[in-house]
Amino acid sequence: MLSFFLRLLSFGLNQITIRFVNPQTLGKASIQLDLLLNTCLFLSREGFRLSLTNSSSSSSSSSQGGTKIKEEMEAQQRSVNVSWLTIPTGLLLSLLTLAFHLHQCSSSTTNNVNNDFRTAGILYILASFIETLSEPLLISCLQTLDVASRASAEGMATTVKAVTCVFTLKVLDRIDSSSSDAWSVTAFGIAQLSYAITLTATLYYRKWNVIQYPRFIPPPSQHNKSFLHDNFHLPTLNLTFLFSLQSIFKHCLTEGDKIVLTALSDSYDQGIYAMTLSYGSIICRCIFQPLEENARLLFARQYVLVKQQQQNHHLSKKQHQYEHLQHLHDTYTALVKLVLCIGCLFTFLGTNYTSVLLHVLAGSKWSSSSSSLSSSYQNTASSSLSAFCVYISTLAFNGTTEAFVYGVVDKPKDVGTLGIIHGCVGVLFAITVPIAVKMYGTIGLILGNGICMIIRGTFAVYLAACFFREHTTISTTNNDDATNQKQEDDKGTTAKKDAQSNSNLPINTQKSTITNIMTNMIKNMFLHPIVLMGFISCFIITRYSLHFHFQQLSTNDNHGYIHKGWIVAALSHILVGITSLVLFVMIPMYKYEGSFGRYLSSMLKEKKMKHDDDDGRKNGHQKME
Repeated sequence: MLSFFLRLLSFGLNQITIRFVNPQTLGKASIQLDLLLNTCLFLSREGFRLSLTNSSSSSSSSSQGGTKIKEEMEAQQRSVNVSWLTIPTGLLLSLLTLAFHLHQCSSSTTNNVNNDFRTAGILYILASFIETLSEPLLISCLQTLDVASRASAEGMATTVKAVTCVFTLKVLDRIDSSSSDAWSVTAFGIAQLSYAITLTATLYYRKWNVIQYPRFIPPPSQHNKSFLHDNFHLPTLNLTFLFSLQSIFKHCLTEGDKIVLTALSDSYDQGIYAMTLSYGSIICRCIFQPLEENARLLFARQYVLVKQQQQNHHLSKKQHQYEHLQHLHDTYTALVKLVLCIGCLFTFLGTNYTSVLLHVLAGSKWSSSSSSLSSSYQNTASSSLSAFCVYISTLAFNGTTEAFVYGVVDKPKDVGTLGIIHGCVGVLFAITVPIAVKMYGTIGLILGNGICMIIRGTFAVYLAACFFREHTTISTTNNDDATNQKQEDDKGTTAKKDAQSNSNLPINTQKSTITNIMTNMIKNMFLHPIVLMGFISCFIITRYSLHFHFQQLSTNDNHGYIHKGWIVAALSHILVGITSLVLFVMIPMYKYEGSFGRYLSSMLKEKKMKHDDDDGRKNGHQKME
């Protein structure tokens, strides 16, 4: 509850921050300097985190049978010494990053803006080093599963950062409103520094009594080993080096958006993209991420039932075996249809309401035209956010389809194939997105991401089709074996049961190819054509409504505030959207997608009954105890 409250407070303060700054300031802070900070932090600690969390158990059990306590303590101390190497590594990378930042600023010709950006960059780099000081304690939290200390420190630091940023921007505005933008990026640097100090101080405060400091291990009287071997766990050091090299590629994939924007676009487009991510990520975290995580768990549990029944070759269990496979197939297509339906709401309706949302939350400077500010494509914040609404559908499709793969595929070959596809998509992104950004700015970047998500999602559907084809074949083979065993008893009854069981299969085994299975699944995933036409009608009507109310929705009063005419126009525009949604989507959904709604309802009832059964068992065990 406390974590949720801190996130809510942080979101509210971030909205105030967006209202204080212009797109150029947000672009420099949230794209350029965040990329600088994340590069320094990620490269200095990711390898250590992966290697130490993998080798902590093995290094602590180096002595045979646990009889040599001294050797166990020395092995543990060697791992502790490795974890404290993050500090000198972070210092070295911070100095290199500082040199790069100062060299970059020296090429600028605008002194005032250059001083602001230079100062903010120095603060960001200092913050990265201070945050590195807490890394040994964070590694200890990961090794001991101390989630509370880490969550408390990060939640407190995030809140302090948001408060500091709002307070600093407000002070700058009161001192001199005309020059407040001249040092606005520095305000973000001060906020980031406060985050690092709060995070480090909180972790040291909570872990003070259990901190394991580095120390040298005295060598035995007779030995010919090196200093490194005596004081550090060499297998962990080797893993750290390998993981650090791999993290460079991983970092390029993770921060690819920011790298492309920093290299090819101006600070205005960078600020527009930062704002778009700020609002779009809320939708993903609150709606689609929980759905994806629960879907993956549900797929995995249903797959366990399929495997259990497939291992049973008795004829009496044959129909139940098919029912579990059919149930998994129906659950998969129903959940993909659910997220696509939610995505259609954002694609066909949300795109025409982004300007109203930005006007209320971010202010008029974000919902106005950028033609006088952007040197590339004439983007606006609302058009970029509208593009992100379309991108949400592709993100939801990819997330749920890949959740099925990770939930049921248990062959390393298939997981490796999926990783290869991700790498190929990353290469495609690196080749095509720079061209799209040069042509269309922020919208081109979002468009490139959407195409990549469609490719990944389509391949995940292909893997799902292969999965159902394989397990349907296994089911048929098992049933044939069971039929042969019982054939002498009652051939007619057995044939009848075979026909009934085969009718329950998600795929017709007589003519099932991967293409046919995949086509059938896609048909079941997508909405009925009448419902889809209803969504398109909603888009056309709300687009016309937006143009009809455009003059009122794009103006403020003399003081920049929302006036009465704007409120009336906004409410009218919203009413048009609600009415069209009910008439053209909800009613056709009820008529043509009734079975889909009933299936979702049965899934919820089944989940509730299972939850009640689990509670009953727990209460029964407690009473027996």
